Amino acid sequence: MLNPDVTVSKSELEGIGLIAARDIPVGAVIWKMEPDTIQLTPDKISTVRSEYHKFIHHYKDRFIFVQDDRMYINHSCDPNTWWADDETLIAKRNIKADEEVTYDYATTEITEETMHKFACNCGAANCRGSVTPGDFKDPDFQKEHEGHLPSWTVAAIAASKTGNILS
Repeated sequence: MLNPDVTVSKSELEGIGLIAARDIPVGAVIWKMEPDTIQLTPDKISTVRSEYHKFIHHYKDRFIFVQDDRMYINHSCDPNTWWADDETLIAKRNIKADEEVTYDYATTEITEETMHKFACNCGAANCRGSVTPGDFKDPDFQKEHEGHLPSWTVAAIAASKTGNILS
């Protein structure tokens, strides 16, 4: 479920994006996964036509097929949202009306199945220049997102510290 105060509109970052229709306070739920969200096991991803892969996102030990307007959320290295838990994206800070709603793709997309390295043009002061499925391994990234990462990313961080790298 996407917050009703968030709409799809032209983006300064990338074609189309999610824009706040009115001011949204820090901590407000931006998106919550609904029970009827289509979930795919890793072996089923290959059965999905390639042009739809951009709508498949990592979720725990499987993947979800995003069918609502959340599919239009763009990346920022300095996002205004982050994860409250595995299923809930919240406002990281107050979001002003007409501001684009963003999240850091590297907080969830930690495998090559869901994201390939891409050049980032977000314009944030802390822009990493590129976004990869291995960004979660960076200690600065971990510190910045501490307490606001989904469980599968936390598990991947722990595994990378023990040498059992998942991605």
